[in-house]
Amino acid sequence: QQCIYLDPTQEGVFTIRGTFYFEQRNYSAAIRDFDEAIRRNPSDAHALFNRGIVHFNVGLKDRACKDWEKASRLGNDQAYKYISRYCSDVLNTIR
Repeated sequence: QQCIYLDPTQEGVFTIRGTFYFEQRNYSAAIRDFDEAIRRNPSDAHALFNRGIVHFNVGLKDRACKDWEKASRLGNDQAYKYISRYCSDVLNTIR
């Protein structure tokens, strides 16, 4: 968490902190940091993928599937696995 206070412009710091918040089950803080990471870098497939996991964990399946779809389009193979498992309705749009 200290890295953001030292240099918030450093690439990936919000994604990293969001991951820490997620591991602590602080889902609102995790989403806030993943949102910021994506705002700063819309191609951050890792932030999109992880935000999808958080959305899924809080019951927002549609948002999760949208995040995973975007992450898969950016080359995140793991996102495609989650789509095939949890988002069968989204599968047809990315093939």
